[in-house]
Amino acid sequence: MKKRNYINYIIAIVIVGALAVLIVVPRLNDPNREDKKRWKAADVRCLTGGHVNLAQHIHSRLVILVDGEQELIGANIGVVQGCMSETHTHDQSGGLHVESIQANKEFRVAQFFTVWGKSLEREGYTLSATIGGVETSGVENIIFRDGQQIVLEYRSDEYVPPETSEIPTDEEEAMTEEDEDLE
Repeated sequence: MKKRNYINYIIAIVIVGALAVLIVVPRLNDPNREDKKRWKAADVRCLTGGHVNLAQHIHSRLVILVDGEQELIGANIGVVQGCMSETHTHDQSGGLHVESIQANKEFRVAQFFTVWGKSLEREGYTLSATIGGVETSGVENIIFRDGQQIVLEYRSDEYVPPETSEIPTDEEEAMTEEDEDLE
C-alpha cells in the first residue's frame, strides 16, 4: 500500500511539473515579452483576441512635427504576434486605434509613446501640442478622444518656423487626392 501511494505521488509530481513547463516555457521564449511588460507597467493591456468583445473603440490622429517636418509614425506599433495593445496603429497615416474591453477607460499620449518604445521628450527640443488646432499643455496627459487630431511639435533652438504652417486634416488630404485623380 505504501509503495502504491509513493508511485501516485511521483506521478502527480511529474504531471504538475509537465504542466508547469508547458505554461512557463512559452512565456519565457516569447520574443515580445519585454514589450508586453512595458505595456502592462503603463496600464495598457494586451488584447489577445484582437477586435473581439470591445467595450470601446475610438480613433484619433497623431501628427508629429520635428522642426516643421512631419515624422512618420510606424505601422503596426503595438501589434505583435498573438497580441494587440489597447493603443496601436495599423499603418503610417498617424491614425491611432484605442480599443479596450473596459468601457470609458482613458488612454493618454504618454501611454502610446510607451507602447511605441519611444520617449516623449527629445534632447535639444522644446515640445508643444495642439488639439484640433488649439494649443494645450501637459502633453503627456492628453487623453485620446474619438475623431480628434493631436499635433505634437518639436522645435530645436535653431529652428525658425515659416510665417504660417498648416497641418492638413484628413478631409483636406482626401480632397487633394480626389482633385489629383480628376486631372
